[in-house]
Amino acid sequence: MASPKAALVDLDGTVLNGESVIEGAAAGIERLRSAGLPVLFLTNRATHAAETHASTLRGAGIDASASDVLTAGEITAEGLDPADGPAYVLGAAPLRAALADAGTETVADPAPEAVGTV
Repeated sequence: MASPKAALVDLDGTVLNGESVIEGAAAGIERLRSAGLPVLFLTNRATHAAETHASTLRGAGIDASASDVLTAGEITAEGLDPADGPAYVLGAAPLRAALADAGTETVADPAPEAVGTV
């Protein structure tokens, strides 16, 4: 069996319970890192930016930067092609920001002729 090369760690319900860090999570992350594994935190929440999650983790003593966190909004933005036209976003500001950062225009008008993606 091959040795792991990295640890993909779900934040929601595994490391965080809402904005609170779950007891033992910091020690578990430290064990992974002590074993030489880079850690990438994953979240299906698009209501917070990666830096917000990283700040919460740092506040609990877990070393993390925005580049250590991958959000559902960032994955969605990666999957969209800006050439498909503007997106009408039914989501929080961090999702709109992730789309804009990836080059996808967002619109406030949900008229079908003005939208390429919802």
